[in-house]
Amino acid sequence: MYDTPLRQISAATNRVAKGDFSVQITPQHPPEKADYLDIMVEEINTMIRELGSIETLKTDFISNVSHEMKTPLSVIKNYAELLQAEAVTEERRLECASVIVEAAGKMSDLITNILRL
Repeated sequence: MYDTPLRQISAATNRVAKGDFSVQITPQHPPEKADYLDIMVEEINTMIRELGSIETLKTDFISNVSHEMKTPLSVIKNYAELLQAEAVTEERRLECASVIVEAAGKMSDLITNILRL
């Protein structure tokens, strides 16, 4: 009687463990005739939806952090390359160095904020 639903639960949890949060298990009975296994299936479905939401938040967070870190890194790289040019005046070198220091400070602040999270 419980062999099929337990196999469905096992297959679903294996898919979730591999990162597939689109899984939904169909209860055996309608809500008005639900037994404890149907209730457990609904709770597993709720858990899978919540895990999927958490995974989406994590992915969005990593994407946003990556973008925010690339901006100061690009500034640092571009100004460091400019410093390597032979025809750069001393005044321009100091300006480039100042921009690099500012971008590095932004990067440091960002990393500190990430670590606080």
